[in-house]
Amino acid sequence: MLLILSVWRRVFKTSLIISIILFSFTNSFAQTYNQTLFTYISPKPNSTNNSPANNIIISVNQDLNIGSIYSCSLIIATGNNGGIVSGRIIVKRRTILFIPDNDFLPGDEITVDFSEFGRLLGDYSNQNYFRFSVSEKVNLLTDVVIDEIYRDEIGNGNSLDAVGDSLPVNYPVVSIEKYDDPADGNLFLGIFGGTQYPSLLILENTGNPLFYLETKSDSYDFKKQPNGWLTYFDSDMNKYYALNSNYELVDSFYCGNGFKTDIHELLLLSNNHIYLLGLDPQIIDMSQLVPGGKEDAMVIGFIIQELDENKNVIFQWRSLDYISVLDAAQQVNLTAQVIDYIHTNSVCVDFDGNLIISSRNLNEITKINRQTGELIWRLGGKGNQFSFVNEEYDFYRQHDARRLQNGNILFFDNGNYHIPQFSRAVEYNLDETNFVATKVWEHRNKPDYYTGAMGSARRLSNGNTLINWCRAGFVTEVRGDGSIALELKFQSDYYSYRVFKEEWETTLFTPWLDTLDFGEVYINQSLTKSVVIQSNSEKEITLTGVYNNSKEFSVSTNFPLTIPSFGQTSINVIFSPVETGQFSDTLNIRSDSDSSIVNSQVFASGIGTLLSNADEINIISTY
Repeated sequence: MLLILSVWRRVFKTSLIISIILFSFTNSFAQTYNQTLFTYISPKPNSTNNSPANNIIISVNQDLNIGSIYSCSLIIATGNNGGIVSGRIIVKRRTILFIPDNDFLPGDEITVDFSEFGRLLGDYSNQNYFRFSVSEKVNLLTDVVIDEIYRDEIGNGNSLDAVGDSLPVNYPVVSIEKYDDPADGNLFLGIFGGTQYPSLLILENTGNPLFYLETKSDSYDFKKQPNGWLTYFDSDMNKYYALNSNYELVDSFYCGNGFKTDIHELLLLSNNHIYLLGLDPQIIDMSQLVPGGKEDAMVIGFIIQELDENKNVIFQWRSLDYISVLDAAQQVNLTAQVIDYIHTNSVCVDFDGNLIISSRNLNEITKINRQTGELIWRLGGKGNQFSFVNEEYDFYRQHDARRLQNGNILFFDNGNYHIPQFSRAVEYNLDETNFVATKVWEHRNKPDYYTGAMGSARRLSNGNTLINWCRAGFVTEVRGDGSIALELKFQSDYYSYRVFKEEWETTLFTPWLDTLDFGEVYINQSLTKSVVIQSNSEKEITLTGVYNNSKEFSVSTNFPLTIPSFGQTSINVIFSPVETGQFSDTLNIRSDSDSSIVNSQVFASGIGTLLSNADEINIISTY
């Protein structure tokens, strides 16, 4: 395959007239290719200010013969300077990637000629090539700029309060305000509100912790992925980390092509592909676009990347290629030095494989063609294409837009510019042919809750909706009729960016039996049973105690108790009913430290009965 990369250095940078002539020339001759055969190209033809570390992606409308492609010669050459740009080719089913050995130089104009690739696929009539330019400015995202991007959403936060002796001293205080038959599952939260004690939490509906880990930096988007891993974003390391069910670090994820990874989204797909968001800062002369604009304004674009199973970038979408800075919401200051004009905060893979994104600073939800990168539709904001039915409010600064199984769109409307301010979860049915959005459901708390940033809304398998009110300090599980099944309250000024509900069970240490059935036991007597605890770790595990709610069940084993590597130990559980009736409880077997909790559970049940002739029956048994 002949793939020629030609590089023209920009010589004329000082003369406005010459720059305009060069720009016009570049656009007149920058691309010609068979757009039916070649369905997707990245960087986008004619695009400017691309990352020097970018790869080149070319996708086609047919499966590729990998052997034929690799049997062709690959020629990469610069233009006027005549130097060779070396790199490597990776062939996917319908995509080829060119990954340069070294970054392109800032300010370069790149031409990619792939005419022989076209001929290999049967296109003998076209010259296939395109051009793009590389940004002259690099390494723009200083800590100050990053703080500017996230300050309005995340804030500066506060430290956490301490709690009682049974939990680590820095454990965040959470209370259950309402409990009325909530959906099964466990709550996943990434707690922050300051830099002193951020943490990851998995809670039962009762508030009981199954997992707690104090983290060194603020951690966001803590959730269970479809493959069973737990992932979260580490703000100090600027990447996502993955833990297995033993809470062992197994992988990390971050953007390719030189982009800084954004905090808002990580999707792990069933084919082992990955979706991430990234930041794309560019210096733009805003004085040419708005009165009072800065000549050297830093405009923050967003990128979406799909990485394959080997973490190669196989799809990249840049907001600045498709959505104008002038489409920013009215409340975005376009005369500022740093302009966070789009602030994309969620990505959802639609049923048809295309992408649905939420962009906070556009007040917009957008559908993107995954095959071409082009916009399919725009809902809300200046670019809105829909008419609204059964709706009296616009939505503002929204988060967490998701396609539901019923085909509707659900998201969290922060409602910054509602009068008066209120937040809500809202669901729309979209007629995507006639561009009509009909509101079919919403939930507003009574009285209203309001959070100006963050938040989430997730439809659960039983039809309930889990709403994270974030800065308002509450998490609510609500039924379709508006009644509350569960409400959790944070006791201090801290919060979680999103909240999820999933089934969860650790494998770090596990009981041989998940249920202890004591059967019938006479009142005022007792029965003891043992449960074996298996370690699945190569490290020693120290069990620190067993916690439960019912006085009928207790433990006679002394703690702490050490389990050797992949070893076993046993715990003696006693059932001692003092009245008749059926009793049950969950025994929480814990391994605690000053900064963590790991919890495994055993369900215990028994029946208290009356004794007719206690002198003749031996009622104490040990197993």
